[in-house]
Amino acid sequence: EYGRENFLNACWDWTHEYAGNIRDQWAKLGLSVDYNKERFTLDEGLNKAVSQVFVDYYNEGIIYRGEKIINWDPQAQTALSNEEVIYKNVKGAFYHLKYYLEDSEEYLDVATTRPETLFGDTAVAVNPEDERYNKLIGKNVILPIVNKLIPIVGDMHADPEFGTGVVKITPAHDPNDYEVIYKLASLSAKLEDYTKAAEYISLIPQTSDYYKNGQQLAESIKVQTVTPPVQSNPPSKIAQQTGIYENILSPTGITTDRQGNIYVSTFSDNSIIKITPDNKRIVFLKSSQINGPISLASDDVGNIYVSNYNANNVLKVTPQGVVTVLVSKLDKPYGLHVDGNMLFISCQGSNSIYRQKIAR
Repeated sequence: EYGRENFLNACWDWTHEYAGNIRDQWAKLGLSVDYNKERFTLDEGLNKAVSQVFVDYYNEGIIYRGEKIINWDPQAQTALSNEEVIYKNVKGAFYHLKYYLEDSEEYLDVATTRPETLFGDTAVAVNPEDERYNKLIGKNVILPIVNKLIPIVGDMHADPEFGTGVVKITPAHDPNDYEVIYKLASLSAKLEDYTKAAEYISLIPQTSDYYKNGQQLAESIKVQTVTPPVQSNPPSKIAQQTGIYENILSPTGITTDRQGNIYVSTFSDNSIIKITPDNKRIVFLKSSQINGPISLASDDVGNIYVSNYNANNVLKVTPQGVVTVLVSKLDKPYGLHVDGNMLFISCQGSNSIYRQKIAR
C-alpha cells in the first residue's frame, strides 16, 4: 500500500510545486497579501489544532466514528464520492430464490434483481405489519449455497406490495440494507467479514459484467434455489462512474430510446453516435443534411429529432436512419422537447418557442 507517510510526502511535493503558480495567478489578479500569515492544511500548528477539535468533539459525543459503506467502481478498482456517481435506469428481472426456514421444508420466496450478492446477506427482512410473514420474525433461514443461518427481521424497509414482500439484506451492497442492520439492537452494527464469499464466487464463471455474473449464478443454482418463472421487473437504478462515455468529439445533444440505446450528436463532426446498452459505440448517422446539431429528442416509437443550428431546420430521423426535414426556415433552432405528438422547439435567433405536431 501507499501508506500514510508516503501520501503526506506526496501532498507536500504537490504543494511545493504548485503553490508558487497559485501565488503568481493571484498577483496577476492584483491581489496583494501578507504571505507570512498563509496557512496550509497540513501545517503542523494548524493540523494539531484541527486534530484537537476533533478529539474534543469525539469525547463530548458530538461526533462519532463508525463504519459506512462506500461507492465502489469495480472497473477502476477505486472508491467514488457521491458526487462522482451518476444513476441510470436499467431493465432488469426478478430472480426468485428459496430461503428455507431452519429445520423445516418451508421456505421464503425472496425476489431479487441481484442474486450474485447473496453471499453478503446477513438477514432477510419482512414488514412487521405483513400478516403473511410477521409471525416468522425472530426465526432463521438458511442462506443458499453458503448454508449458514441468518435471521428474519422486521423492518418497514420491506414493502409488502413490492416483489414477494421479503427482502434480502446485504449491508455491504445497499445503503438501505446497511441502515436496517445498523439500527437493529439484536444484531451487530458492524459489517460481517466477507472474505469467505470469494470461495463460493470462484465456483461460478466470472465475466467483466456483474449482471451477467448474476444470471450465471442463477443458472448455476436454479435447480435448488430459483423458482421459475423469472418475472419482469421495473427498471432499477445502478451507479456508474462519471465520465463513463469518454472521447466523444464535441458532444451536444443526447437522447435515448426504449431499448436503452443512447444517441449523442457531435457538433464539429456533424454526426450522431449510438451507444448500445453493452457500451458498443457506432456511428448511427453521418449525413450532409446534418449541419451544426445542437439538441436531440426522441418519441415513443424511436424517431429522433435533431435541431440543426447552422442549417436553421429540424430533422426527423427514423430508427432505420432515414432523414427528412421536419421544420425549415427557423432562426437558430436550439432546444427540443417531445410531449406526446407535439415537438417543442426553442430558437435563439428569434427568441421564441415553436410547437410542431409530429406524425408517428
